[in-house]
Amino acid sequence: MYIMVIDVIAIKNLIVKTAQEMAEDDIKINMQMGKNGSVLFNNNDTIMTHCNAGSLATVAYGTALGVIRATKESGKNVKVIATETRPVQQGSRLTAFELKHDGFDVSLIPDTAVGYTMANKLVNKVVVGADRVLRTGHVYNKIGTYQVALIAKQHRIPFYVAAPLSTFDMKSTPQDVIIEQRKGTEVTQIGDRKTAPDGINVINPAFDMTPPELISGIITEAGVAKPPLKDLGIDPSTSRQVLVKDGRFGMYVTDGETNATLRRGDTLEALDLDRANELLAGRRAWEAENGGVKVKKTRKKASKKS
Repeated sequence: MYIMVIDVIAIKNLIVKTAQEMAEDDIKINMQMGKNGSVLFNNNDTIMTHCNAGSLATVAYGTALGVIRATKESGKNVKVIATETRPVQQGSRLTAFELKHDGFDVSLIPDTAVGYTMANKLVNKVVVGADRVLRTGHVYNKIGTYQVALIAKQHRIPFYVAAPLSTFDMKSTPQDVIIEQRKGTEVTQIGDRKTAPDGINVINPAFDMTPPELISGIITEAGVAKPPLKDLGIDPSTSRQVLVKDGRFGMYVTDGETNATLRRGDTLEALDLDRANELLAGRRAWEAENGGVKVKKTRKKASKKS
């Protein structure tokens, strides 16, 4: 007969300790992500954001709002335009409240005024958060993000996504992702007041997908991913996975001196750091032996003459 002794207090302390470590890591990651993203924004920029990706959605600093915070902390003067984010209005209830509380110059607009503000040159750049980022560069975020990205593309306004590496889904495809459909009363009433006729059909998705061709860059704690893939930067201290190349959207992660050039046509999967470094070392050896990209150009010229 075996008697199992469970130290409830020890388990409780371990859970609390783990939660505290996760909270501290979240703050550090968001602050580093903010620092990486702040260089993309200029003094006197007006930045649009959608939904809430600030300290009320994270532990303390925020993802998209963390980038805006870091930009201000770097000494730049910025203004913010927040969308109300219908139907649950996270933008007006959370983002606008949070930014105003923290002393930002923030303006609130209805979702339907995104095109108006961009067409009238009231916005310089956009930054939003993300609920999930696929290896193909497709971004899933609060409903309405896709239309903000579309209008930004039309007006040639850079559209950035701020998301930690923990948000990246390296296995799923866009066909695998199921969008949650929320209850119809979020649309047919405001609070307890009904605003639509009885029995009306409602389509109320919680999220939408923004394709990679609309995205100017994805800001992470390891660097900024930009299309198309030319270099693959690896930061051993922050990333144990490689962001991968895709036919439509290659991930370009820059982290200072850690960048390494990959030959066009190289394909990387989600590799661990050791295997990635092995591939990159082989690539460097190939370049050293063959004189780098010049060999490729010479071969092209020779084939034309023949």
